[in-house]
Amino acid sequence: MHGWWLDRILWRFLILGLVCAAGLCAAQPMPAGSEEIRLPPRRIEDVVRMLDYYKPDPATVTRARELADTTPPTDSGKAELLDFYRKRAAANARLGRIDQQIADLRQAVDLSEPRTWERAGLLGVLATAESSGGNVLDAARHSDEAIEQLPPENPSRLLALLQAAAYYYATLGDFPAARERVRRAEAVFARLRGKRSWEARGALWTARIERARAEIFRIEGRLVEAEASYRKALAAYEENRRQEASAGADGERAERFDAILERSLASVLLAQGKLAEGEMLARRALQKSLERVGRGATDTAQGLALLSSILSEQGRYAEATRLAEESLRSYLDSGAVETNLNVVRARQSLGAALSAQGRYREALVIFERNRDLLKGDPVLLQKIGTGHIEWIISLLRSGNPAAAERMASTMLERSVKRYGEKDVRSALLQGLLGAALAGRGDATAAIEVFRNRVPLLLGQARNDAEAETGTSRKQRYLVLILEAYLRALSAAASPSDAAIAESFRIADVARSSVVQQALTAAAARANIGDPELAAMARQEQDTQHQIGALSTLLSELLAAPPAQQLGGIQENLRRDIARLKEQRDTLLRQIVGRFPEYAELVWPQPVS
Repeated sequence: MHGWWLDRILWRFLILGLVCAAGLCAAQPMPAGSEEIRLPPRRIEDVVRMLDYYKPDPATVTRARELADTTPPTDSGKAELLDFYRKRAAANARLGRIDQQIADLRQAVDLSEPRTWERAGLLGVLATAESSGGNVLDAARHSDEAIEQLPPENPSRLLALLQAAAYYYATLGDFPAARERVRRAEAVFARLRGKRSWEARGALWTARIERARAEIFRIEGRLVEAEASYRKALAAYEENRRQEASAGADGERAERFDAILERSLASVLLAQGKLAEGEMLARRALQKSLERVGRGATDTAQGLALLSSILSEQGRYAEATRLAEESLRSYLDSGAVETNLNVVRARQSLGAALSAQGRYREALVIFERNRDLLKGDPVLLQKIGTGHIEWIISLLRSGNPAAAERMASTMLERSVKRYGEKDVRSALLQGLLGAALAGRGDATAAIEVFRNRVPLLLGQARNDAEAETGTSRKQRYLVLILEAYLRALSAAASPSDAAIAESFRIADVARSSVVQQALTAAAARANIGDPELAAMARQEQDTQHQIGALSTLLSELLAAPPAQQLGGIQENLRRDIARLKEQRDTLLRQIVGRFPEYAELVWPQPVS
């Protein structure tokens, strides 16, 4: 009897989706200091051609496997044995056997002489391996040890080690320790500026210190500062590469860091919604990786994964899926084992891309394959987990709401223990649980869940719109949950006038907070004439970026095994997030009180 109003509201969601596709991408601001961004190709044929050209080399993988499977010589001296473990570690790294690589590097460290460049270098590589394997705490410890073992007459190497240590501690959420190492790096950099070799190596040293600054800015969520420092670091690395080329030096190392920095900058641009320039940088970094190491390499796989994410945010789901498949293939072509951390994450990304494209049954096959593999590796299982948001969605869309309910319930229980019931991550899982309940016909239970959690999700959507951190993925999740809410209201035994009014209110709020607000707020900020208001609006937006970044970091830290966590860091992060939220609320009240017309434009109230 009330089907007409449900159809009317669902048509609003169809229009909402069209506006999202047409409007949000068009609203991207130009990066500060840039005059023009050359738009990337609208298709990926050029990327596919490059992948076809740079075929994987099976012989290289075979040689790496042979070396990795070699047993240590029994009649060698200390120096020869150290060289053996160093080379076997490199072979294991090539194959993605991180645990074996770490074991070999530890043997090599034990065989090296204390207080030497060799031991410091081995410890630096060991720190990188530990980080690649997901144990950032040990990476930080080994990085500090490398600094202690480095002879004092090599400030250039010390600068590189301090930059790496700062990154590891920032990744752990220990910002005081990270900043202390950046301060030490700044002091080393100041000494290097006075050296006679500055003209020849100053660009390299500048790149390292700017990268150290950028990494902390990025992890803290200070995206504008991170973008500026990454740009400076990238410009300095490119200058260093030109210097090395003119001197006849091998520029491969500089080219590798160019690609890494371009990927880092592209990630920061992606987080800010600057998708066009982010795509251009990701394409350029991918080309450099292919030219340097070919198709079957970790660098190439990482570049493909990043470009896939950028295309997905543009709504180009078919192309994103194609590149997610190629990323997984590159990891496997490199010789990496099926349970390698990077391979498992690449398979998750492929499943998510298939789900976003609407290929739900294919996504289920990928997710189930990951689950079966992880059963044999309890440590990796704890890091990765057995569930995934897109897995729940694929189950729902494939007509299996009971399985979706079980997975959502399991993930929700874990999320509540980590973040609390009112955290937006828990609210999203509760929303999906409500969708599963509605899907199996329990409209009453579903409505109860939705009424408690949809307001929180809508509030987060508004915050994302204000900070320009909303993504097509978040919008898709919200629309799925709101559609399920509306269907549950319609399926109630006898929809009341209040239920109908609630349906229209939800549709109006969603339209206001997700699309109209994002576009209007972006236009309003771009045309602020009052310097005081401009400063307050910028501060409010930056604070929201920091809240999002620290919340993501907290999620990652809580996913690590207890032995790989720093005591007290999570609680410090929670306090920082709460403090930032208070600062943002204060700013909002000040803006509303002093600039009510701007506030009404940026944060319109929903119809009642």
